[in-house]
Amino acid sequence: MHGNIERRIAKGDLSPYLFNSSYFFSSMGEYRSEDNAYKEILDQVLGESWNTIRREVWYVSEPLDTKVEAKGFKIHVSLISDLGVDGLKKIVPVLKKHSVAFKVLVDKRVHDYFNSQACNKAACGKFITMYPSDLETFKLLMEELYSKTKELYGPYILSDKAFKDSKCLFYRYGSFLGTSKRDVFGERKTVMLDDEGGVADKRMPYFFLPDGVEDPFGEEVEYPESTILNGRYEVTEPISNHSSKGGVYLALDNNTGKEVIIKEARPYINQNSLGQKDAVYGLEHEEKILRKLQTSGRVPLVIDSFQEWEHRFLVIELFDYESLGSYADWEEQNVVIKGWNDTEKKTAFCRRYLTLLKDLVDTVQTIHELNVVIGDLAPQNILYDKTTLKVKLVDFEGAYDLDNGDHYLRVTTRGFSEGSNENPDFLSDWAAVSLVAGHMLLPICHLFAINSQAKNSYLRSVVSAHDLPKEILQIIETLKDDSQKSLLLMDELGEKLENGLKEVKESMEAISDYSNIVDNIEGHIMKFIDEPYGKYGLPLDYRVHSTNEMSYAYGWAGVAEFMRLKGDVSKKFEDAYLKKVEKINAQLFAPGLLIGLSGVAVQLLESGNTKKAKELMEKVYSMDQLFDSMDLFNGVSGWGLASLKFYLHTQKKEFLLKAKEAFDHLHNHLGEGSGMLENVDGLKYSGLYHGISGAALFGLRMYQSTRDRKALKLAEKWFDAELEASEYLDGKRVWRRNYLAKVKYPYLRMGSAGIGIVALRFYKETGKEKYLSAALEIADAIKGKYCLHPGMFIGMAGIGEFFFDLYQQTDDKKFLSEAQHIAERILLYKFDGEKGTAFPGEELAAYCLDYGTGSAGIGMFLLRLSGAKEIGLPLIDDELFNNNCQKAVEDQIMTSN
Repeated sequence: MHGNIERRIAKGDLSPYLFNSSYFFSSMGEYRSEDNAYKEILDQVLGESWNTIRREVWYVSEPLDTKVEAKGFKIHVSLISDLGVDGLKKIVPVLKKHSVAFKVLVDKRVHDYFNSQACNKAACGKFITMYPSDLETFKLLMEELYSKTKELYGPYILSDKAFKDSKCLFYRYGSFLGTSKRDVFGERKTVMLDDEGGVADKRMPYFFLPDGVEDPFGEEVEYPESTILNGRYEVTEPISNHSSKGGVYLALDNNTGKEVIIKEARPYINQNSLGQKDAVYGLEHEEKILRKLQTSGRVPLVIDSFQEWEHRFLVIELFDYESLGSYADWEEQNVVIKGWNDTEKKTAFCRRYLTLLKDLVDTVQTIHELNVVIGDLAPQNILYDKTTLKVKLVDFEGAYDLDNGDHYLRVTTRGFSEGSNENPDFLSDWAAVSLVAGHMLLPICHLFAINSQAKNSYLRSVVSAHDLPKEILQIIETLKDDSQKSLLLMDELGEKLENGLKEVKESMEAISDYSNIVDNIEGHIMKFIDEPYGKYGLPLDYRVHSTNEMSYAYGWAGVAEFMRLKGDVSKKFEDAYLKKVEKINAQLFAPGLLIGLSGVAVQLLESGNTKKAKELMEKVYSMDQLFDSMDLFNGVSGWGLASLKFYLHTQKKEFLLKAKEAFDHLHNHLGEGSGMLENVDGLKYSGLYHGISGAALFGLRMYQSTRDRKALKLAEKWFDAELEASEYLDGKRVWRRNYLAKVKYPYLRMGSAGIGIVALRFYKETGKEKYLSAALEIADAIKGKYCLHPGMFIGMAGIGEFFFDLYQQTDDKKFLSEAQHIAERILLYKFDGEKGTAFPGEELAAYCLDYGTGSAGIGMFLLRLSGAKEIGLPLIDDELFNNNCQKAVEDQIMTSN
């Protein structure tokens, strides 16, 4: 999460937040164990002189008369879960004897997770963590534990160093105590290991000692001098994220001079209490399957396999194919993603689609004829030649050999599997092929994991909206149970395409009254007021678990704003919300508008809770992180804009002075030239929330509040820099996500829609045609497109807000129509439950109520479409800005005099 400005987690890394539920995000700490085996051992051995509490997924045990130090050498024990009880019985008495505080995972289920490839590689394998009070105790403890645990074993802990030849004892230097201090993202700051604050306690996937700290056992860590494996393969680079079970690497075969792929597996990873064997066994199983399929020509050739140290390696051929999982090449040809309305391009895409799909079907049939069930048939495991569109499959860890019953484990990709049978079968493979065929139109199959009913309606909409042949839908459906018939249908459609597609544009009827859906969104929110879910009461975006539960972006404040704008807020909701507000601890917040305390303060201000709002806003100004970021989302532009809102609503001059302080700081940072806003990660992003457009909007609002023409002049210069940074792709005006990235973004948070929203506000104030022209070019570039996500920040709701703004500004109903069509696409994602309507959030992996990714943001957009035309964009707009802020002008004149 910490490697990007959005703090996003990749789909494959969301498993900790889905540990408790497949439908809502929650932290693993909310897991309620019914297995007391580990706890009973602690209670039996430790007695009343120790205190044991549950903290997250750990039982933390401390002797009452011993203080835990801030940092030092800590000891980790790694065990497979079948050895957990035996290990605790041997280890806990030793810890009691030496009065050493420790923590242990709560039960076998969590223990199995920490030993699995799903666990973060820096945490994987850690079963017990001990905190010796001093170096002497640490060394004594290691020796005693070594003698007690010689027969025990578990996964190697990558962040640590093994003690002697132990298979379960590891150690590292680090912090013993966490911190409640927050950085500008609202996340806990990293603990520093030195007094000067120069060395951070980062959990690296390798052993690390800070300067000035020596290994107590005096042994240097010996890293290999070269990256040559088995005396033959020179590793050149990793080609996928290194998971806990091992990496996948590109290497040079020095015997042949050819490049190859090497897959790695670590022992004991994935071995669990349910009888599942480890990753080494899994890689050996994959090798057997690949060797059986070598004659098919549909899988990579096996070149070699070997063991080095404890790790198992498999060497396979490298071929210049594209992964369907990356979608990069396919997207360049996809008329749905591109929004092309050209008959020739549609015809070419359909031909390409059929060619690839037919070869995929042929590939699966070929493998089935060899009596192998593929198991995990998903886009990332499908490779194709970009020219010939010939297919090969990779990753057969989950394959099932029907000839001998050889099977490792049921491996599936979320959204590409149906049924929960222990062993896969041919029908489950064909169901996956059908889902892949839908993915090739638009990659949203993760939605179907939580709402399988959405599949048919969504695909029908995609095909209809882009005038694609309706036969594609029949082909996708037929693939599930009759591959031969699907091939015949593909041939028939192929013949039809010889004459090209006929342009038959069906009008898409958009409704204009979304009030029932808005009511149902409120009903879904109220369901969780009556029946609170998890730690925070509402099912929210996963980022609340690393930041705070109240933020406007992901927490209660955004939901509260939706309820306020809808009107007639339920007293039950208001009471629950204000109860949360009263418990706010400002020290656990960042200052930011979207992620921090200033956004919560603004929501309370606009709700009429002025006293509490002012109290929170005043706390913002004393925060350490106040000037750590310049953007609208986390930084100065955001809390500066919040200060202006407070000034306009309260007429208290201290808020104007704070806004001026923010603006002056921003001016010093950006200067008066045409540079871009460099964010906290060193990158320069485009758009409203992290780019210079957000800073420019703050400058515009500063001018509107004070009529200081210098502010307007600067704001225009900053915004003009953003406009000049655009590019033209296929004749359309676009912006990169950041100015070093290849990907182009059309969204509210970054990219075109947010820039368009700011352009319209500059046009409204200045009347300069270049700003309206920019907005119209943006509209032309992004109209008619389907996005993968329905939400506000990186999805269709934010784009819809831009089109509705454009309609408000021009009164041109074609923009209202486009906003309504966007709403219709958003509704394809909805799930109607017994007590309301839900929408999926980040990565379509779970239902969320928040503003940035979920139902609250979608609800606010639908509110505007339902006739609430006067409602502006939350946080960004204010009727006092639009009314020229006459009282503020008078105050400014008086101040000048």
